[in-house]
Amino acid sequence: MIDEMHNLADGLRSWDLVEDLKAIDTASIPVIKANINLKLLRARESGEPVDDQKATEKDMLPIDITFDDCPVSYQAAINNQSFDLNLKSDFG
Repeated sequence: MIDEMHNLADGLRSWDLVEDLKAIDTASIPVIKANINLKLLRARESGEPVDDQKATEKDMLPIDITFDDCPVSYQAAINNQSFDLNLKSDFG
């Protein structure tokens, strides 16, 4: 699984929209952390030229891709649990 994580990380590194990529295989759940440059993505999608200004923090979308090798039955048990988060809303 770690080899596959590094293969995916290598592929993502070649995509110029991805910045600050880190593949962390020593975490308890291995993870790829990166930022997607939304400023560059918007410019490409709209067909507008990309300006030369560096993207700001608000132009970046942080992503985490985790690699969990727990058995499917264990994951299903976790996903079927109900949680009472006792959330309250002050809307309306």
